[in-house]
Amino acid sequence: MHTKSQHDTIFDAIAEYRRLEKRANRLSDDICGLEYAAAKVIGPRPPQSIGWRRYASVGGAELEGIRDKLLAEGLPPELVLREYRDAKARERAAKKAARDWYRQAGLTEIKRQQVAAYKEMCASLARLGRTPPQTLAGAAALTAYLRRDMRAGQQDWQLIAMSTLEGSLKSLAQT
Repeated sequence: MHTKSQHDTIFDAIAEYRRLEKRANRLSDDICGLEYAAAKVIGPRPPQSIGWRRYASVGGAELEGIRDKLLAEGLPPELVLREYRDAKARERAAKKAARDWYRQAGLTEIKRQQVAAYKEMCASLARLGRTPPQTLAGAAALTAYLRRDMRAGQQDWQLIAMSTLEGSLKSLAQT
């Protein structure tokens, strides 16, 4: 285990996430303003989600979950699978319409940057959750960061980080 004077990588992980979160939020704010301005000229951006049965706005993996739920409810599989294929086709069309809108608005590049920044931020958050603190100061920093973040609500990364933190504290207690 590390001594008090050694560097703890948890500080780097926290700093990296904060930097990437700030960048992603800035790009998100930028694109919101640009979308608003473009909507005044070319009309509103089409939604990328669809409605299916009692669900008003779904997409992505949610469609698989709905399909499985409908099958579990005992609906005829051929009906559910036909509706599922239709839902996937409508979702693809909705996503294409949104991409076309961004192209027409001249926002394709900034949208690509925003999506990439969000993915990078999420990957950094996952790394943060798996980075074991190597010192008591690092454990305290992660605990403080978790406490602040949990005020916004529970997220999966927090549970992973708490488990990682628990393991680190047990190791630190043995030294």
